[in-house]
Amino acid sequence: MSNLWSLIRRFLLLFYCVFMARESSAQILSISSPSDTLFCSGDTIRVAFSAFGTFNAGNIFSLRLSDATGSFTNAVTIDTLPGTTSGFLEGGIPLTTVTGAGYRVRIESSSPPMQSGTNNRPLTIIQTPLPNAVAPSACVGDTLRLFDGDTSVTDVSFIWSGPSFTSFDKNPFIPNAQLSASGTYLLTADRQGCKRSSAVVATVNPIPVSAPIIGSPVLCEGDSIKLTMPTNPAGTIYQWSGPGFGNNGRSVVIPNATIANSGIYTGRATLGTCSSSDLVAITVNPTPAKPVAVSEFAACNMRPLSVDATSTTPGVSYSWIDPTGFIHPTQGVYISTASTTYSGDWIASVQLGNCISRDTLTITVQPTPGQPTTSYTGGCVGDSLILSATSDMPGVNKWYHLASGYSDSAFSAPVKRANIQLTDSGMYKVYVVSAAGCASDTDSIRVIIADKPVLPNLSSNSPVCAGGTLRLGATGNAVTTTYSWTGPGSYSVAGPDLTRTPATTDMTGTYVVTVTSGACSTLAQTQVEVKPANTPVVTIAAGPDAAVTPGTLITFKAVTQNSGSNPAYQWQKNGVPFPGAADSIFTVRAGIDVADKDKVSVLVRSNAECPLPDSITSYVFTVSVKNDGGMIGGDSVSIYPNPAKMQFTLQGVVSTTQSVAVAIINMAGAQVYEAMLQPYGNSLNHPITTDKLSPGVYLLRLKIGERYLNKRLIITE
Repeated sequence: MSNLWSLIRRFLLLFYCVFMARESSAQILSISSPSDTLFCSGDTIRVAFSAFGTFNAGNIFSLRLSDATGSFTNAVTIDTLPGTTSGFLEGGIPLTTVTGAGYRVRIESSSPPMQSGTNNRPLTIIQTPLPNAVAPSACVGDTLRLFDGDTSVTDVSFIWSGPSFTSFDKNPFIPNAQLSASGTYLLTADRQGCKRSSAVVATVNPIPVSAPIIGSPVLCEGDSIKLTMPTNPAGTIYQWSGPGFGNNGRSVVIPNATIANSGIYTGRATLGTCSSSDLVAITVNPTPAKPVAVSEFAACNMRPLSVDATSTTPGVSYSWIDPTGFIHPTQGVYISTASTTYSGDWIASVQLGNCISRDTLTITVQPTPGQPTTSYTGGCVGDSLILSATSDMPGVNKWYHLASGYSDSAFSAPVKRANIQLTDSGMYKVYVVSAAGCASDTDSIRVIIADKPVLPNLSSNSPVCAGGTLRLGATGNAVTTTYSWTGPGSYSVAGPDLTRTPATTDMTGTYVVTVTSGACSTLAQTQVEVKPANTPVVTIAAGPDAAVTPGTLITFKAVTQNSGSNPAYQWQKNGVPFPGAADSIFTVRAGIDVADKDKVSVLVRSNAECPLPDSITSYVFTVSVKNDGGMIGGDSVSIYPNPAKMQFTLQGVVSTTQSVAVAIINMAGAQVYEAMLQPYGNSLNHPITTDKLSPGVYLLRLKIGERYLNKRLIITE
C-alpha cells in the first residue's frame, strides 16, 4: 500500500513539474530509480532522466554516485552525456567502492547548474575482491607455492584451479613439483557473490644436466682440451672453471694445451634458480718436438729415393707412412728404384708415450730424361769443338772430358770448346739433368782432333788491267792436300792455281784459298785489283780548215783524252809518217808540204795506265789547195781547234776592212755569245774564249758587211 502511495506521489509531482514548466521557463531534472538496489563494485548502473525547460548549449549531464552514507560531498562521477534533452546515463561502479547499503545516485547539469532528486531507495554495493595470483618458479622436486598477493582481503572465499589441481586455500602449495605442474593457475575470490579472478603462469624448471662430456681425459701438449656439457633447455647458463681457466659456454676449447693445463675442471649448468655441477680430471702429457723430414736428393723415376727424419727430443721412436699407405717403422727410408707411385705426402712421426708429432714431406717423383744421343763438329787443331746432345726432354747437358779435366754445360743446347789441340782428343761423356734435378744415364762419344794443313804460300800478279789475265797460285803442302779458290761474284775453282781472262773490274776483291787435308782445312786470302782500261781518244783541228791558196800555213792540233800525261805523237800524210812531226801541234805549207787532196792524220801512243788499245789514229783531214790563189765567195774563214774546250781561234781573210760581228747560238736558238772583231787589213786572227759555255754543238755566225757566214762549233768538256 505504501508503494502504491509512493507511486501516486511521484506521478503528481511529475505532473506538477510538467505543468509548471509549460507555464514558465524554469528547468526541471528528474530521474527514474534503478529497478535493482543490489550491486557489486565494477557493475554498471543505468539511470533514465527527464529534462524540462531550456538548457544552454554546451550543457553536460553527469551521473553522480554518493558515498555509503548517501552524501554527495565526495560524490563520484561515473558517466556524462552532452545535451539539453531527456535521456539516460550508464556508468560503472568503481572497483574501489567499499561495501555499504546507503548509496544514492542523481543527475546534475552544468548549464545551468542544477541537480535532480536521488533515487527513492538506497543502493547496496558489495566491494568485489581483487585477487593477485602469484606463483614463484620452482625446480623439479621442490615445492611449488601459490599466493594471493592481496593480503588485506577478508570475508572472502577462494578457489585455485590449474593443471590437475584444485584448492580452496588462499595460499596452497604443491610438494615435489614436476614439470607437469607447470602451466596457468586461476585464483577466484568471492565476497557475497561478487567474484573476480586472477591468472598466473607457474613454471617448474628442470634441473640442468652438468655431467661433462670430454674428448679425452689424457692429452698431449699442443692438443686442444675439449669440454662439453649436455644440451639443456633454452636459457640455461653454463660455467666452466679449472686451472687458471674460466669460461661461460656449454662447449669450450682450450687450444695448444700445456702441462700447466692439467687438473680438475668443474662444469656447472644453471636454469633459472636450478643448477647442477660435475667434475672431470684432465692430464696433459709432454709432446716430442716436431720432427724435421728431409729428402736427401731429387726424387726421380727409376732412381733411388731416400727420406730421413730427426727430432730434438731424446728417446722417441720413428716411423714413416709413404703415399701408398705402407708404414716404415724406421727413422729413414731408402727406396732403390722409385716410381711415380711414391709421389705424394710422406708423413714422418716421432712418438713419446702416447704423444706423437708429425711432419709432412711432399715428394713428386719426376720423370727421368732418357739417355742422350751425341754428336760433334770441329775436329781440327785451333778450331772450336761443338758438342751436341739430344734427349727426350729439355734439360742441362753436362759434358766432361776426364783426360783434360774439361767440363761445361748448357740448357738443351750444344757446348763449344774453343781452340782445341791434339791433347783434347779422347772420350767425352754427357748426361742430361732436367729442371727437377733428375739425371739421365751417361752417353759418350770419341772425339779425334787432327792437325790442319800448313798455311800456303800465295802468288798473285795483281794489280792487272782490264782485258788482261789474272793469275793466282798456292803452294807449300803435301801432294795429298786439295785446294779450292773462291772469289767475288760467287766465283769458285778447284786446284792450287787460278787463271781468269780477260780480266774485268768486277773481279776485284778478296780471293780465299782453302787447303784441305782429311777433315781439316786451312784458309788463306789475298786481295786482287783489276784496274779499269783507259781507251784513248784523239781529234785533230786544222786552221784554217777551208780551201787555202798555195803558201798558206795550215796548223794542225791533236787533242787527246785517256791517253796519259805524256802521250807520243806521230803525224802522217797519206798514211806515211811525216818525218820529225812528233808534237801535238803540226804546221805545214799549202802547195809545198802538202798538196791538194792530201790526207793528214795523227797516230797517238798512250802512256796512261792500262791503255786499251795502247795507240789510236785520228780521223783523216783532207787538204784543199786553190789552184788560182783566189777566195771562195770573197771570204775564207776557219776555226781551230774544233772541237775545242775553253778557247778557239778564228782565222782567215774577209772581203772587208770593217768590223766583223761574231755570235754563238746554242741548239735552242738562243744567242749565248757576241763580239765585234776588227780585221787587220783583210785578215782575221782572233782567239775566242768559251769557258763559260756548256759542252755541246753550237752555230758560229759571222756578219761580214751585209753577208753572213755560218760555221759549226763543238765545245767539249
